[in-house]
Amino acid sequence: RQSLKATIPAMVIPMSAIFLQKYFSLRVKLCLIPTLCGVALAAYGEMNFHPFGAFLCAMGCFFAALKAVLSNKFLTGNYKLHPFDLLNRVAPLAFLQLIPLSLVMGEAQALSKDWQNHANFHDISLIFGSALISLLLNWASFQFSQATSALTVCLAGNIRDTCTILLSVAIFGNHVGPLNACGICMAVGGSGFYSYMQYLEMKSKAAKAQPLKSVHTDSSEKSADR
Repeated sequence: RQSLKATIPAMVIPMSAIFLQKYFSLRVKLCLIPTLCGVALAAYGEMNFHPFGAFLCAMGCFFAALKAVLSNKFLTGNYKLHPFDLLNRVAPLAFLQLIPLSLVMGEAQALSKDWQNHANFHDISLIFGSALISLLLNWASFQFSQATSALTVCLAGNIRDTCTILLSVAIFGNHVGPLNACGICMAVGGSGFYSYMQYLEMKSKAAKAQPLKSVHTDSSEKSADR
């Protein structure tokens, strides 16, 4: 799963070109290679391959990339929706999608048979607490998407997965082999290099915009003198 999730930033690049008309330079694209390979190596050894499971994971990665790109489109540009406004529009649709899934997976039937055992303060608190955490998670994700690009959001998600592996080692004592350790270093180093490349490009754009701003200011002053 983690290895397939490493492909999400690569999916975001063509989607950004299609939906956002946003293009990335070659050096930014090259920065993704060590990060993608690093996450895949960090998760190496945890893979139990199953064709249908791989298909579901691939579809999940595709929709995760699409969500990142479309969230950026609706939160910036011409729409500029507030994160809570976007959540208010998306949440009812997500609820309608979950109803048939709960029926197909049998969760609704299991709950209807055993609902009395779950009608207590502890279980209800867990449900509402989980809902609150999900709300805050989506709000933070949308705030992040509003402030940066969809590619950066997905790359940060990959680094989060790498940090999850490190925490599992620290908390549960999971084994980390040489390949896993190499992958973690590659993922962290690649993300740092990506951030540096993004900084250089922003600095270059700001330097190019400065002379144009100066020319516009001079023209305005000359017009005022006349």
